[in-house]
Amino acid sequence: MTKKFITAGATVVGTGLSALVLGLAAPAAALPNPGDNAAEAIAELKSGGDRVIVENRSGAPLSEADIVSVIPGPTINDTVYENDQYVINETRQDVPVGMVYYVTVE
Repeated sequence: MTKKFITAGATVVGTGLSALVLGLAAPAAALPNPGDNAAEAIAELKSGGDRVIVENRSGAPLSEADIVSVIPGPTINDTVYENDQYVINETRQDVPVGMVYYVTVE
């Protein structure tokens, strides 16, 4: 009986670790790729609530520039106020609400 419990526990832990690894890999897939249009990529990042800091190496307008690199920076945390049928006036602090991205374009 103990052996079954250990096996089941290892399966649960293994499944949890797999989900964690897949969960961490998902945001990277959403980042723009080098060669993408800079204006479209920056607009997409900003629409998700992220802050974008741009280094334009060519001086060209963003509509004519391409992405060279995107480097994720720190997480943006904020205070969130909740007021719904289950929670009345709850304040949660340091809730992740976005990311900072350093984008280089040419």
